[in-house]
Amino acid sequence: MAGCLDHISTGPTGPVTAVAFHFDSLSAQASAATQENRVAALDLVLRALADGAIPGILILSTGSTGKDTATYNTVGWGAATVNASGDSLTDSLMLFLGWRGANADTMVVIRSGDTRMSPQVQAELATLGLTSRIATSDSTDSLTSAGFVIGNTVAVADSGVVASGFGVIGAACAFLTVASVTNDATAAACNRELYTWVFGLRFSPSTRLGLATQSFSPGVVVRQ
Repeated sequence: MAGCLDHISTGPTGPVTAVAFHFDSLSAQASAATQENRVAALDLVLRALADGAIPGILILSTGSTGKDTATYNTVGWGAATVNASGDSLTDSLMLFLGWRGANADTMVVIRSGDTRMSPQVQAELATLGLTSRIATSDSTDSLTSAGFVIGNTVAVADSGVVASGFGVIGAACAFLTVASVTNDATAAACNRELYTWVFGLRFSPSTRLGLATQSFSPGVVVRQ
């Protein structure tokens, strides 16, 4: 992991309300159907959207050869402790959240950082089984985990590596009230953020996801 708060950027303001309300509805439907894993993954995305994140699009490799790809909508959410000078981070948690399909029937959740950084997402990460580390020989990945969610079924990555970082901090969060999560409107500071990601993960012998080169995922960061 890396942490660096760069310069302020400008861009659109306000949450993407239609997408946020759609995820709020999907979460309510999944909750009514007692689909706990699906609810957890949907609510992580919804939290980022309700905090004002604007989704982006990334093409992920899906096979061991890297030739097969799939397009994912992506958004990031994070929490960070900022040092006294305000220009770098002393601790952080970053979430990569991706989904496919109009109703997000396929989702991926990647955690990079200590879950104790953000109590508001601990329950969802625990439900998905993303509180322990990916089994890897790289000791720097001790605080990473990932889950691949299809419907209410979640497969936790059994191997792989994740590199993440903060890119450009942007406008203040624009909060949207939804029913399924309590957003971070009371946070000391919350801003739009670009996260950088490189990863290669195996969820099963036939299910792999990767970003071979550094890519950006837009989202929000709650600064503590």
